[in-house]
Amino acid sequence: MSELVYAFSPLIPAGTPKTAPVTFNLPLGPSIVNRVELDIPSGPNGLMGFFLGSSGGQIIPTNAGAFIIANDDHLGWDLDGLITSGAWTLTGYNLGTYDHTVYVRFLVSLTDQRAPAAPVVPLETAVIEAPVADQAAIPETVISPDDAAILAGLQ
Repeated sequence: MSELVYAFSPLIPAGTPKTAPVTFNLPLGPSIVNRVELDIPSGPNGLMGFFLGSSGGQIIPTNAGAFIIANDDHLGWDLDGLITSGAWTLTGYNLGTYDHTVYVRFLVSLTDQRAPAAPVVPLETAVIEAPVADQAAIPETVISPDDAAILAGLQ
């Protein structure tokens, strides 16, 4: 059973060539990814493609050099035995004239390396903080030796 859900909305700019794709960090922290879900709104019409990876390696789809190409789709996969560092990325291209967003959700369980950051506080007493606007403020994630071995096996 998943304990947390992480959501990301990377926007792949128009005119991004397949030979020089853009990569977005999707930091989860140490965790076990149980499921990944992707929503691709209508619009790309075959001109945008992407893959999920980590530390420069490709994880989904499994076949190296392949991209997920979708339009008006909801995709999802139950996962087992993949990286636990939380250092996920999305790499994509967009040959079209409009920017396109891929909506990514990771359903995760915590590893022994990490406990929940804070107890759940009822909404009426919660203090809501603004998200970090400066991407430079997000710490760089270091890949573990176990994850490096998994990635090496996928290539």
